[in-house]
Amino acid sequence: MSIKLKLGMVLGSFVVLFIAIVGATFVTVNLQKSDGAVINMAGRQRMLTQKMSKESMALIQGKASSEEVLKTVTLFDKSLNALISGDDSQGIPATKDASTLAQLKKIKGMWKDFKDNVESIVKLNVDIEKSRKHILVNDIPLLKESDKAVKLMDKAGFAANAVNIAGRQRMLSQKMAKEVVSFDGERVRAADIYSTVDLFDRSLKGLISGDPSVGLAPMKNNAVLMQLNRVENIWKPFKVEMRRYVEKSKQLFGHTNYVISNDIKLLKEMNKGVGMYEKLSAKKDANLKLIEFVLLGFAVVFVGVGWFVVVRYVVNPINRVVVLAGKMSDGDLSADDLEVKSHDEVGTLSAALNTMKRNLNDILGQLRNSSDHVASATTELSATASQIVAGADMQSNQTNQVATAMEEMSATVIEVAKNSQGASEASDDTQQIAVQGGDVVKRAVDGMMTVADTVRQSATTVEA
Repeated sequence: MSIKLKLGMVLGSFVVLFIAIVGATFVTVNLQKSDGAVINMAGRQRMLTQKMSKESMALIQGKASSEEVLKTVTLFDKSLNALISGDDSQGIPATKDASTLAQLKKIKGMWKDFKDNVESIVKLNVDIEKSRKHILVNDIPLLKESDKAVKLMDKAGFAANAVNIAGRQRMLSQKMAKEVVSFDGERVRAADIYSTVDLFDRSLKGLISGDPSVGLAPMKNNAVLMQLNRVENIWKPFKVEMRRYVEKSKQLFGHTNYVISNDIKLLKEMNKGVGMYEKLSAKKDANLKLIEFVLLGFAVVFVGVGWFVVVRYVVNPINRVVVLAGKMSDGDLSADDLEVKSHDEVGTLSAALNTMKRNLNDILGQLRNSSDHVASATTELSATASQIVAGADMQSNQTNQVATAMEEMSATVIEVAKNSQGASEASDDTQQIAVQGGDVVKRAVDGMMTVADTVRQSATTVEA
């Protein structure tokens, strides 16, 4: 494995760790964004529970429309389903936390009944409004027609009892209208309205057909009878709407009472859900911090491992190479070879340096052997030269002795020549030969001296 690859692995580990930290932070930030949307939606649900209750009451009072109430219902229902199952269009992820999901399902169970009651209020309110409108629209005509009947009876001279009952009908028509407007099931009860309706109906029937229990005889006056029939024609649908209004209102009150008594419960459960979402968000923040601490711990470990790898596999081998190279530069080739543990650039360099050291040792060994041979040869040459010098000295001495003898011989010969004329020629020849021989010997001696000087210089040079 090359140094480049080792350093690449170390740096790559840091890059991967950095990417992991950035990725974890990015994912957590995105989750926090979605958490913000979720918490905002869950918080809005609390407001919607109160808004629905308020709008339902306002609807009954005619201060809100059915569309407004149903719009709020739809929004709450859609938001609750989004919180449970997720909604990409709103950036809401599905809830996966078991406890939070269980709480949302509990809210959904409560919401089903709450929703049914609110929708029933809307539906009943439509029917109630029809009845109420009919009652309020026909209340005055009923009053006027009843008043005409009273006047006709008074003009015809009917008994005071009959006129009184007919006059009471006018009051009853207004009382019914007032009770309808004030009907709330508590201050004005259904029984109160039914009592007024029954009294009006019984009195009208008594005026037309007679009622001995209250002293009324059947109506014989055609004009009054016709007027009472007109009143009856208005009264029949009026009575139906009155009863329908009361019955629908009773149902409505049941639904409104349910809404009023359960909107706080729904609010509290929704508030618990919001609290759970907030805890989940806080837990994610804590998890992010934990992840960052863990990744920081990994970073410290990676730094230590990276430092160890670089020092052990890069720095230390290079230092050993530097130490060996320093010893070699100082002339010390006796150091041990570097231990090659890797096949990277440093390992290759170490092997090359070991090879160079071995080659230098081989070369120096060869030079040492050659020097030994030269020294031995020089010693032998010095001894030989010494012997030559000694021989030359001996030969020079012998030559000198010969020369001396020759000179003595020459003197003797000359002396003999002087003494012997007869042997003159022979002496001349002998002298010539002797002179020639002396020249030869002298030249030989000069040559030997030259050789002796040369040998001495060589010996001196070798010994030096």
